[in-house]
Amino acid sequence: MLKYTVRKFEPTHVHLIEFQNAGYIGVRAFAKSTERSFKLICTNYGSDIFWFRQFPAHLAKIRTLLRLCDIYSAECERDVHLARDLGFKGQVMPVRPNAGGFKPEVLNAPLSKDASRNLIMVKGYQGWVGRAKIALQAIRLIQSDLQDLEIVVFSSNWSVARDAQKIARELGLRVRVHKKGTLPHAAILELFSKAKVYIGLSLSDGISTSLLEAMALGAIPVQTHSACCSEWFSNSGVTVRDLRPEAVAISIREALKLSKLEANRVRNRAAVAMRASDETVRQDSVGYYT
Repeated sequence: MLKYTVRKFEPTHVHLIEFQNAGYIGVRAFAKSTERSFKLICTNYGSDIFWFRQFPAHLAKIRTLLRLCDIYSAECERDVHLARDLGFKGQVMPVRPNAGGFKPEVLNAPLSKDASRNLIMVKGYQGWVGRAKIALQAIRLIQSDLQDLEIVVFSSNWSVARDAQKIARELGLRVRVHKKGTLPHAAILELFSKAKVYIGLSLSDGISTSLLEAMALGAIPVQTHSACCSEWFSNSGVTVRDLRPEAVAISIREALKLSKLEANRVRNRAAVAMRASDETVRQDSVGYYT
């Protein structure tokens, strides 16, 4: 169908957004084409290369797609290097978040001081790469450090919600759970503005949108390295490389210490403002179709 649509409309560019869906359709449509009248743009989303390259069947398709692509975009410098290693030889667009940029009202909102922040935000993804349950296990280990705080688990599935509610019953911690899709985006941003720490654990990701939101609104991030977070912060957040609950617990304690320093919040927001404002992302995007 894609091949026939291209023939009908004769576009100057075809943009394949996300490898494992649109990208693989593009492979089926164009792999045997000897000539093309359009440029093929391929956008890597999150785990497209970083995670799926470990599976031989996926790796073969990824290599083929990268060979076909004229223009490549990604959220992480890491994924640019991976694409080159896997055979991409075309033009690379500026690295930027695929979810878009931040509006001035977010980046210019006052940053609350640590003393007025009383939340720990936990991204509730648990599935093929999400590891929210490890975050909850780590919270169990440092319950005494969190007695004066409220744990907010957002975008959770039912099993994460069940485990979080069990922690509340057994440990006496204040825990609030919002299942996936039940909390408006504006409400999530408001919670980040009141949080000391944000915890996002995953086996694989691109640059996590939740991570950038947390940084923009002053929550100190505890993020797995798989989200290329080291490209956004160094000493003003905590990069997790060991997913054992004991190691994550140490990371949360470190983030609580970092939260006490106002300079860390300022530094994190500045990083987001410089690279992921609405205007910056808009300017980077204009060149895709020229």
